[in-house]
Amino acid sequence: MAQKLKLRTRASPPAETAEERLKKLQTLYDQRLITPEEYEEKRKEILKEL
Repeated sequence: MAQKLKLRTRASPPAETAEERLKKLQTLYDQRLITPEEYEEKRKEILKEL
């Protein structure tokens, strides 16, 4: 008899809010992990989604 496998589907975590993403972006910028140009580009992308 074949054994049935139960597949679990993972619920994806709730999407981050624009505010959370902007805070994370600011942190990356403050830590000098991204350039001012990268910061501005991504910031505009996030704000455009609102």
